[in-house]
Amino acid sequence: MTRDYSRYVFDVGVSYREDPDEVMAILKELGDEILHGTRRTSCEPLEILGVYRFEDSAVVIRCRITTRQIKQWRVGREFNRRLKKLSTPPHRDSASTPDDLFR
Repeated sequence: MTRDYSRYVFDVGVSYREDPDEVMAILKELGDEILHGTRRTSCEPLEILGVYRFEDSAVVIRCRITTRQIKQWRVGREFNRRLKKLSTPPHRDSASTPDDLFR
């Protein structure tokens, strides 16, 4: 049975060249937009849990949003859509390095 709330947990990979504090500030702004603009499906502000792990080409930052029951998927998709508007996915081929996620 679902509690009074749900949570959407997600990881954001960013280039090692990016400042994690700047990226977290951008994520916080997006979280605030979601909180005030998703027809009251978000219950609490975005929580940035911090640097979660290091991968070959990215630093992974973990976040979560607390939502109303069963609304986590809708809120998560909307957050991803807005994040995509700000970022360019890394391009990989054998002769190049990943592009910056945030420019």
